[in-house]
Amino acid sequence: MRSGRPQAQVFSAANRGMDFEAALALQHAAYLRAGKAAIIKLPTPWVPHWSGGKVSGAHVAETAAADFVGCLHGGRAVAVEAKSTNIDRLSLSRIRHPQRKYLDVVDDLGGVSLLVVYWRKLGEVWAIPWADVRSGRSVRGRSVAWHPSSVYRVKGMDYLAALGLD
Repeated sequence: MRSGRPQAQVFSAANRGMDFEAALALQHAAYLRAGKAAIIKLPTPWVPHWSGGKVSGAHVAETAAADFVGCLHGGRAVAVEAKSTNIDRLSLSRIRHPQRKYLDVVDDLGGVSLLVVYWRKLGEVWAIPWADVRSGRSVRGRSVAWHPSSVYRVKGMDYLAALGLD
């Protein structure tokens, strides 16, 4: 039996970036219609937990690639890791080691690897070439920090145009 008190809401960090990823998916559909790129969302692999012959829960398997992958007009590969944050810093620890390795490989093979960040409180999107993250050009300590005069700022969601890749 329930008491008359309202239940405390439990908030999960698991879906915090879903609206941003949905907006990116819409931008990717626009790129496809315009013939600029074919970029798809890679599904998140889940590992089920079994109990008594039934699935009792699940956890995210170690992701081995970026959030989005595809091909730019002209044939160049693209890998995009999307992150959102409610503060003015994005800790690089939020990008898992296998994701970093994948972005490194795409970059090393001549593709385009990007970290696309949505600064929620500021309502801004940045597109940072992974090479700039790797070299430390966009990093302060172990984070990417928001700055008002950043060269990574994107107008709207069109990050390919902001990087001159359209």
